[in-house]
Amino acid sequence: MRQLLQNLISKAIKFKKKEKAPKVELAAKQCENGFWNIFVKDNGIGFDSQHGDSIFQPYFRLNG
Repeated sequence: MRQLLQNLISKAIKFKKKEKAPKVELAAKQCENGFWNIFVKDNGIGFDSQHGDSIFQPYFRLNG
């Protein structure tokens, strides 16, 4: 979990918009079943929604 959050935060900072300071929001909410939902939101450049299924595949890169 630590590695996941580190990667998400570092990517949010790396792929920020040039004209804006990076902003990363983290939130967590406990579910009724005892599990937790963790939310990460940033104001970075984002990605085209056509790549939504691909970005979680190992070794997939949008940029060179």
